[in-house]
Amino acid sequence: MVKRLINAIWVPSPDDLIKERKFIESEINKLSESTIKNLVKAAVKHRDCAYVPYSHYKVGAALLTKDKKIFGGCNSENAGYSPTNHAVGTAIATAISEGGAKKQRRFIKAIAISHGGDTGPCGECLQRIVEHTDNCLIIVADPNGKIRRITSLLACLPYNFNPSHLGK
Repeated sequence: MVKRLINAIWVPSPDDLIKERKFIESEINKLSESTIKNLVKAAVKHRDCAYVPYSHYKVGAALLTKDKKIFGGCNSENAGYSPTNHAVGTAIATAISEGGAKKQRRFIKAIAISHGGDTGPCGECLQRIVEHTDNCLIIVADPNGKIRRITSLLACLPYNFNPSHLGK
């Protein structure tokens, strides 16, 4: 029994990690430093608009579409907590409502998030990103726009449930 469980262990292989690092480096080069800085600036700007009367934890997000448009969002809390909107979800909803998903369902090229913590997007936000890209850059910046890390969706959520699992 234990041997079967041990055989079921899954962790990314060294080859998977190298492949993902190459993807991240390639995407950084394709986007350029100025595009990444503009995306981070937009995330910081949207963070300043956050409505957070309960947690006081402001988050801003900005996403870059494959056709080079930037859409942003911030978190918006609710006394019931469950109806709270996350910044990434708001940015994605904004992009969709403004036609960003008209041509293709997979439209996200990169996402920048600005907040006071030293973490990436939460699990719910990662799942929202999965819906609209096979993989993308995820840029985490502090409230002043200093980039803390650049990673990717697949580095954050390698074993994700995505539309392909539903035949889409």
